[in-house]
Amino acid sequence: MTLKLTEGLMHQRRSHWVDKASHECTGVGCVYCKGGAKARVRYFIAVRVGDDDSTWEFPVAVQDQIVAAVGGPDKLAGAILSVRRDGEGLATRYSMMA
Repeated sequence: MTLKLTEGLMHQRRSHWVDKASHECTGVGCVYCKGGAKARVRYFIAVRVGDDDSTWEFPVAVQDQIVAAVGGPDKLAGAILSVRRDGEGLATRYSMMA
């Protein structure tokens, strides 16, 4: 898949996996944090795939790959990436080239 990063910022979202569902972490006072559920961090960025605008969500390891592929965090906006996804679920792996 080829995609274009349409903004220069990656955003962060924290969530908890509880009872086979994802629940957003509300930070201080979060009922899931208080209950001992570990929060996971995911990143997302606005992209364009063909003529469609979308949001791509990914883990921290992929964030590092994107920054490396485009040549630094200041070069995200407008970068075009060729992304290959292999596997599913927790075994998903990505490879990419700018």
